[in-house]
Amino acid sequence: MITKIILITGATDGIGKVAAKTMAKQGHTVIIHGRNQNKAQKVCEEIIAETGNNKVDIITGDLFSLAEVKRMAAAFKQKYDRLDVLIKNAGAIFSKDRELTKEGLEKTMTLNVFSPLLLTELLLDVLSKSPSARIINTSSATHRIAKKPDFSDLQLEKDYTSSGAYASSKLYTI
Repeated sequence: MITKIILITGATDGIGKVAAKTMAKQGHTVIIHGRNQNKAQKVCEEIIAETGNNKVDIITGDLFSLAEVKRMAAAFKQKYDRLDVLIKNAGAIFSKDRELTKEGLEKTMTLNVFSPLLLTELLLDVLSKSPSARIINTSSATHRIAKKPDFSDLQLEKDYTSSGAYASSKLYTI
């Protein structure tokens, strides 16, 4: 079996963590992403202990910050010369009030759409070095309740609801 280098965002909990364990059990090199260094390290150690695969690594970065996404991509490239699979799993729904990131972007769209898109763009060169590169976007059935896309309002300034923002972000992801 050919082992792959796999980066999974949002891999410290939920679907991402389960995917990371599954890929590690298969013998792949798995890089788990999380915001919190300590939590990511604990999950990394847990996966190594459970799977016996010591090719599990972490990369941290706050996906609410496009600057952090750029730093994260650069850090990945310093350590790895190729990427076989990018699993873009990080995502969330937020409070009823529209919130902005420190960079002035709407939070839901930043985490669920803008940051994953930027990360993909920044890693395309290392993905292209893999003969069978894959990009996987996780989503949810919530996209079905999204209104018609309004590409003139990607910041969701008009008619904001948290469920609507989440649904739209998942529709844009698909």
